[in-house]
Amino acid sequence: MSTNESTSEQGCKSTESASGTTAELSENAGNIEGFTMNISEEFVEIYKSSINLAKAANTIVQDFSRRLDILYQSIINAEDANPDEVATLADAYLFLSNLYIFESTKKEITLAELAITKCIELLKRRELGHKFILTAVNAYYNLGVLYNEQNKQELSMMVYNTAFELYSTYIKEEIYPAPLYIASYLGLVNVDPQDLLDKRSIIVMQALLIGYGNLDKNTEADRIHMEKIAICQHEILNKKLNSTLLLATDYNMWLLIALTLSQYFVTRNRFTEARDHLAVASLMAKLFYEKAYMKMDESENASKKAFLYDMYQQISADIAIYWARYGIQLLRSSQERILNGIENKLCAVCNLTTLSIVTSSEDESNKLLIFADEKNDLQEFTATITDKYFSSYTEALVIFENVMKYLNEAKMYYNNKCINYNVEKHLKSYVWTTLLISQGIRNK
Repeated sequence: MSTNESTSEQGCKSTESASGTTAELSENAGNIEGFTMNISEEFVEIYKSSINLAKAANTIVQDFSRRLDILYQSIINAEDANPDEVATLADAYLFLSNLYIFESTKKEITLAELAITKCIELLKRRELGHKFILTAVNAYYNLGVLYNEQNKQELSMMVYNTAFELYSTYIKEEIYPAPLYIASYLGLVNVDPQDLLDKRSIIVMQALLIGYGNLDKNTEADRIHMEKIAICQHEILNKKLNSTLLLATDYNMWLLIALTLSQYFVTRNRFTEARDHLAVASLMAKLFYEKAYMKMDESENASKKAFLYDMYQQISADIAIYWARYGIQLLRSSQERILNGIENKLCAVCNLTTLSIVTSSEDESNKLLIFADEKNDLQEFTATITDKYFSSYTEALVIFENVMKYLNEAKMYYNNKCINYNVEKHLKSYVWTTLLISQGIRNK
């Protein structure tokens, strides 16, 4: 990785549990293989039932909830509860909460919050055990979503932060226990628990970066915390790019993560990092086209293939807008630097305490959050636009022409959609693209 050790320590590493406890990992460090769980048939049965709740009738769900509550009371009142059964029951409550989390009635919202609360209560002081961490992060994520749906932004951010700190604490050591997913252990699904943990955690970080970005003003503590989140997101994304486990179904998610990070860097005039993350988004779009769209047999599912192509066009238009924003900000920042008499062309690197101009290429490569191992794959995209401030009209014109190219690509897509399809759905994007074109012209 291109991120140096000291920077990494500020990212996916923490020194205490987010829940304020001193919970410790329940196993020795190292990947855990061949371990067994001691779960009674009663708990296994109710767990299997919890996975199929979405298809169940209301009466079955109500009966299931009553059975859960009986087991909950038996565990809460026990002096020496079986930790494997605690983990199983907590995960079952999480499945129950999924039924109600996006519903709008007061009753269903209350049921969702009650299920999550009981899940969290069962996990108390156990969150950082390898059998509990995935459920814990998911539980706080669900609670954050629930609060967000109710426009309780402060509470939502608080519990998202709890989920993030649990994750960063769990993985702070170079070698840590492999997380457990009970459904995988029982043979009900075939998924990688570590992949599930990474994905859920990075979505939590996505919500946090967007949430802090929407605040009217960020404190210095907020800015430091945002940097920690951005570093952690970058590290996970970098790990996934180097992984052979990257699935076609994942491309859109990682693409959105890369775009959010690029915007984070653009707003801080960190153009090298922003460009690298935009290039990753473009690479994900290319892979989506090659491995999801092109490999689908049209004769077997013509409508789905048409849907995937439309999705690819939408993705490409969105990415083009982000590239244009990058170029517009580079034009604006360069103009401001010229007006202020600053002639150094190297891009600005935002440290946690100050903005400084990097003068050493070695220092720059050590500090920047970039994808050094993917340099060759990304060059196709990074070569299209500079990451350096301009100092002449000719250099500015090249950036401007790139901005207009990106915006015209996006405008062509949205214009076509407004004419031929759902006008209301795409009109906002079309107007936004037109405004960006005007902004680009003003900064020429």
